[in-house]
Amino acid sequence: MLTPNADLMRQAREALKGKWGLAVVGNLIFLVVTGVAQGVGQIIPLVGWAAGLIVGGPLILGLALFFLGLSRGQEVAYSRLFDGFQRFADALVTYLLLALLIFLWSLLLIVPGIMAALSYALTFFLMADRPELKGMEALKESERLMKGNRWKLFCLFLRFIGWFLVGALTMGIGYLWVMPYLQTSAARFYEDVLGNGGAAAAEGTRVKPAAAPPPPSQPTSKPSAPARASQRTEPPKAPGSVPTPAPEPPKPPVNPRARLCLSCHRPITDPEAKACPECGFAVMEVPGFSPKTPPPATPPATAGPSASEMPVKPGSPPAPPKSPGAGSVPPAPPAPLDLEATVRVGKPRLTSTSAAGQPERFDLRAPLTRLGRKSENDLAFPLEKTISGRHCEIYQEGTDWFVKDLGSTNGVLVNGKKVDLSPLQEGDQIKLGNKVFTFTRNA
Repeated sequence: MLTPNADLMRQAREALKGKWGLAVVGNLIFLVVTGVAQGVGQIIPLVGWAAGLIVGGPLILGLALFFLGLSRGQEVAYSRLFDGFQRFADALVTYLLLALLIFLWSLLLIVPGIMAALSYALTFFLMADRPELKGMEALKESERLMKGNRWKLFCLFLRFIGWFLVGALTMGIGYLWVMPYLQTSAARFYEDVLGNGGAAAAEGTRVKPAAAPPPPSQPTSKPSAPARASQRTEPPKAPGSVPTPAPEPPKPPVNPRARLCLSCHRPITDPEAKACPECGFAVMEVPGFSPKTPPPATPPATAGPSASEMPVKPGSPPAPPKSPGAGSVPPAPPAPLDLEATVRVGKPRLTSTSAAGQPERFDLRAPLTRLGRKSENDLAFPLEKTISGRHCEIYQEGTDWFVKDLGSTNGVLVNGKKVDLSPLQEGDQIKLGNKVFTFTRNA
């Protein structure tokens, strides 16, 4: 189900909180560069027109990379606005094809032109997320994702009409804030559409729970005569006897390895369970890891029978009643184990350094955070070609954190050692392709 447009705009405001200055300056740099190209067109028409076409595609791709990073809460630099020139040929061809298709549809009427512009609105966001996409492939993928979503995007743009009027009343100065707001909202729309219609389902992390066996069929035949006789010849109960209740079946012990499901947070009571019976999330075993379980309670030591338990000699006066504070006090019953409280969500974080030497910080979400190049991941790195589309996941089990390789091409290295599944300690170095992260438990 798609997110309402009002919520998308609220998410955009939250993503820009504390980063409005960065977004405004980035948008201003984009406007200045495109304005210079248009200024050259005023002086030398043919050369300026060609310059606008040449730099238009890479600049729009860089703008998509910039605001897509802002909407995902990543640390972005102004240099990302010019990252589109690293794929100059692809960006230029895509920009020319996009302009040509919109122009041809506009020849029919204005409505088909608007429909075409809405259909291809996600093209550069897709190219930013998936570097392997070429011009026509990105256009077709955008058209596929926008089927049934064009009206929603059109309504999202209509919600900005009031903001554009405010920008006009401020002599255009307000546009410096309205445009980043619009671009970030469009990036959130792209994330929402991709997550509902284009994101691939996770592989290997969920299994279907075993089907419950069918209930035994009720016997249709009547009991035999000996059986009826045995039922009638039951010995009579003695008068005044109290029937003893049937003993309760023993409860299965709680599996200490998987007390809570990492997906739905429900307790798993079957110690042999391979998956959560509620949601089907697979229980992952970690070699060499045993969770911390509380030590068994030891009964209080007794120093022999108390005075009240000693035998009383005949003729001796009765012992005085024991005061409430005298003697040993029986221990209070242990408090029931709160399974939900066993998972403590801290503030774990990954830190790294960008290609430009800028520090990067990525907060991990409990109980699970997926990392990869595709946008469907919780932490996406579309420009890191050495990171696979779905590279790894970092998850919390109890109070411990683990990293698991999802079948990536270049693997996962923890402190220089390649691992498939490994617990994480404070300060561990995690290498995904050419990018190195430092794990911090409590940032």
